[in-house]
Amino acid sequence: MLPTILIALAASLVLLPALNFFSYRVIGAIIRNRLKKWDLNICCGRTNGGGVNVDIVNHGDVPDLVVPPLWDLCAVLNIFEHRHLFVTFRKEHHDLPRYIELPGAQFFQERLGQKIRA
Repeated sequence: MLPTILIALAASLVLLPALNFFSYRVIGAIIRNRLKKWDLNICCGRTNGGGVNVDIVNHGDVPDLVVPPLWDLCAVLNIFEHRHLFVTFRKEHHDLPRYIELPGAQFFQERLGQKIRA
């Protein structure tokens, strides 16, 4: 039983950061290179799409919206950077995907501050 738990733990410690790297660095780079310049950049990081960089609460129809997909658990469950969990397995969208509030995110961000402010 213990070896199975240790193997699963070790696999998740390797797999989760690998998925996060693939999501942000590989797929994100492909999207950024394809779009060249964005009209509107709404992100938690330091990505500059060449257009207007903003942090807004109510989104309208924003073309080429890039969100953390559910399979990137490191990004999805990062309560210090995100307040909402997008219910999607795709990274790029043309309409705002369904989302829910990330439990505990607002509580921690109000007390400790948001890790990265756009």
